[in-house]
Amino acid sequence: MLKTNRFIAFAVFFLVVCQAAFPQNSSTNTFSPYSIFGLGDPGPKGFTRSRAMGGINTGIRSSSSINFENPAALTEQDSLSFMLDFGFGGYAQNLSSSEGNASNSSFNIQHFAFSFPVTKWCAASMGVLPYSNVGYKMFNREMDPVKLSTIGNINYINEGEGGISKMFIAAGFKVLPYLHLGATMNYYFGNITRTSSIIYPTQALYLDMISENKLSISHVNIKLGAQVIKNLDDDKSMVFGITYEPERKTTLLQELYTRAEKSGRYDTVSYSKNHPKITLPSTLSMGVTYNQKDKLNAGMDVIYQDWSNASLPTFSGNFNHSASFRVGVEYTPSRFDLKSYLKHISYRAGAYYTSPIAKINNTQINDYGITFGAGLPFKNTKSSLNLSVETGQRGSKTNNLIKENYTLFSVSLIFYDFWFFKPKFN
Repeated sequence: MLKTNRFIAFAVFFLVVCQAAFPQNSSTNTFSPYSIFGLGDPGPKGFTRSRAMGGINTGIRSSSSINFENPAALTEQDSLSFMLDFGFGGYAQNLSSSEGNASNSSFNIQHFAFSFPVTKWCAASMGVLPYSNVGYKMFNREMDPVKLSTIGNINYINEGEGGISKMFIAAGFKVLPYLHLGATMNYYFGNITRTSSIIYPTQALYLDMISENKLSISHVNIKLGAQVIKNLDDDKSMVFGITYEPERKTTLLQELYTRAEKSGRYDTVSYSKNHPKITLPSTLSMGVTYNQKDKLNAGMDVIYQDWSNASLPTFSGNFNHSASFRVGVEYTPSRFDLKSYLKHISYRAGAYYTSPIAKINNTQINDYGITFGAGLPFKNTKSSLNLSVETGQRGSKTNNLIKENYTLFSVSLIFYDFWFFKPKFN
């Protein structure tokens, strides 16, 4: 009965968090001008632990944290345990261009997930996290001297908000002692609203024009994963991992709305509803990790996306093939030291580089940075407090573009408990 009540409580809490954590029309998760393209800025790769290690996931196995990016890793969980991972954080950002600088910051809930064993050879996980975020606001002024002399100052405003959330259900299977397979079903949902406004001078002759483009998505896809373990010694091993997400096509709901407005009064000019089709790329991830039990994890991931057949709304350029390179390390001085708590802490660091999916103004928009963090264990348990910081740069100020310097931080609580056993009393 107690076990049932626990599951009901967590199920209710999970649904509440899913509804409240990721508002589908909020620009607070990003203020990046590059989120104007496609479905917006990609969400974080992995949870706080992996983010502190450069975002490596493919070859990572852990009995005390959830790795949803490669479902094959779930089988590392103890067959009597239950884990819950709840994360929050934010970012600080500085944007610079030839016209000036701007700074932004934000704070929000980032993810919620739990995992549990199904049998001795199978484990499962469920969770929700952001897949992409949209948030920008850009101003332009009319420069045509003819329009300025006849009409006056005209302002053009482009802004966007919202994002796509991802809910996942994953399962991992132990096929052989050295071979583990997994599958994840992802459900994508959310809204993105982009607005273009033409603001005329305050005079009765001209009405402001506001055009709104709202995209809604509801889509399901499958991701497959595998890990092969090569034992080198009693406490040393190599893990080779791979995941594959096939190319997927889906249909969006698009609502286009234009209105004329002045002094708080408006009139609808046009409204239409469409169902555009989009194609998202296939994604192949390969990784290798060296593991020394309770001491060291070090690895590298290579992620390749084939954008050659991709099509996205609000972008009409040619796509490139994109590759992401990620390296990371985790070191724990002495997990079972009886004197120094500092030796129990897991220290993490990493780096990443991602090539762009397309050129903007004939310029590559590369994204690169470094990461670091720590895992602070609680006493007499596998529960922990995890911290990560990512600092990086994207874009440049050449060819009238914007350089974005950012610092992302994340905090997560991993609660670990033994739920699936029956106590015996003599």
